[in-house]
Amino acid sequence: MSKKLILLGFLASTFVFAQMNKEQIYELVEKKVDAQVIISLLDQNCIDFELDGATVVELSTHLPPEILKAVVDCKAKQPVTQTTSGGVTFSAPVQMEGAATPMVKETLQRPSLDAFRVHPYLAILMESNKSSFKALEIDIRILPPETAPDQETVRFHFKGQSEEEQEVRAYKVSGPEFLEPGNYQAYFYVISERNKGLLARKYLRTDIHKMMVEYQGSGPITLTYNSKEDRSFKSSKSTEITTSGPLVIHSEEKASFDGLRGFEEVIRLFNEE
Repeated sequence: MSKKLILLGFLASTFVFAQMNKEQIYELVEKKVDAQVIISLLDQNCIDFELDGATVVELSTHLPPEILKAVVDCKAKQPVTQTTSGGVTFSAPVQMEGAATPMVKETLQRPSLDAFRVHPYLAILMESNKSSFKALEIDIRILPPETAPDQETVRFHFKGQSEEEQEVRAYKVSGPEFLEPGNYQAYFYVISERNKGLLARKYLRTDIHKMMVEYQGSGPITLTYNSKEDRSFKSSKSTEITTSGPLVIHSEEKASFDGLRGFEEVIRLFNEE
């Protein structure tokens, strides 16, 4: 008999007839128990807690994707009575008076991980009222909410050379795989090459946009960046970034700097004003 089967038998006897809680699953992962063993335990015993958006996000920071999927799948198979809890709705057919008692068929509408998954990139369309404008680097960061300070920042990044009216893609380089829908603070940072003066001399400019955004769920997102030539240091008079898809901008404030400036530097200067 393989070591994996022996271990599964021992663990199964430990958890027999007992649903698993989050701490038990975390402990098995931390002790590097084989993923297939943990999945088998979940198939046998399942879990004793509800799955809502916040719980899925929490689980995604502790569990490998295949174990997280097993948690959601086993919860979907649990026998339930008619109830609504944690965003999960269960229903059974209504019996008509005098009718034969039907077999109860329970329908489960389970939360899908795909509803919380962060898209792998943001599509960005560059526009400008200047004859020459090229974006050289773009950094977009969605900060964790105050209620989850330990959550990693979601970051998208592009580096290259974009032409006006050309769509570029800023790919996700860090952050959780799943993000709970809600309001977040975000930054849009861009380094661009522009023409300046009558001789159209090229120069670099760094812009930072501080935004309050609403993440509405998974799906492709397109941002249109209209780089106006407003030379005021800090302004919230005009919206320069618009979106389509499940990301909505509720407020925007920006600052511009001549030359090449790093992200941390412009954030510091922006917040000092």
